[in-house]
Amino acid sequence: MNATTREAEATDCLMIVDDQEANIEILGLTLGRLGFEILPATSGEHALKVLAGRAPDLILLDLHMPDMDGFELCRRIKENPAWAEIPIIFLSASDDKNLIVRALESGGMDYVTKPFDKPELISRVRTHLMLKTARDHLKRLAQDREELLGMISHYLQNHLAGINMSAQLLHNRAQDSTDPKLRLMAENICNSSNQMQAFVKALLANAIADLGLSIKLQSVCLFEAATRAVQQYEDRARHPSGGYLDRGRHLSADARCGSDGLVCLAQSYTVARRVFRLGILTR
Repeated sequence: MNATTREAEATDCLMIVDDQEANIEILGLTLGRLGFEILPATSGEHALKVLAGRAPDLILLDLHMPDMDGFELCRRIKENPAWAEIPIIFLSASDDKNLIVRALESGGMDYVTKPFDKPELISRVRTHLMLKTARDHLKRLAQDREELLGMISHYLQNHLAGINMSAQLLHNRAQDSTDPKLRLMAENICNSSNQMQAFVKALLANAIADLGLSIKLQSVCLFEAATRAVQQYEDRARHPSGGYLDRGRHLSADARCGSDGLVCLAQSYTVARRVFRLGILTR
């Protein structure tokens, strides 16, 4: 909310496109007094050149101009991804309903007839600027959401993989115990970690579907992935949390858990100043 308010209070830039310089002067004077920055353009080509240097927050576009009319200029603006989100208000002396419909269907956000009423024009300009600010804010929120999902995918899944493998190891060791309560607790921990990992995967899958993203499958060299993961954990391996991995014990894990989780688990069971080796065996 605060970010949106600050943006609304900032100086907005308006482009006025009209082949009659007198109309540009009148509009520029009216809107300039309100603190808006004005970018004038006397033709469609002139407007495109100005846009190439700076994109305004809103465009006031005359419908009837020689060489390139307002429809054509609007079409070319909307075809450019860098300008497509700029709101366009058409200006015309004609109140023909067909022209109004065509202007709105071509990408215009509004249509104002000449001679225009100053308070009405100012109100429409401010309304569309506020709507643009709101759309930009929502777009940034969507981008932040994508970044958050990326962080969840990278960090949370890796750590959950480590927890899952530790829980599985604990469960396997508990099977040798004569205490039924210990075996039950180990099984509960293992089931809970599996459920949490499944929940995170389902959450990410739903988010990917909502964003319309597609997953591209490709082959991965496990040796290279494991090597990169080992390099990342070299510093942590010098200061392990304690514990050891029993000699002769073999730990199997789903490759989807990631080599990072394997290294994290191996490091946590390595005695200080010892070296652990991570190998990949094929059956």
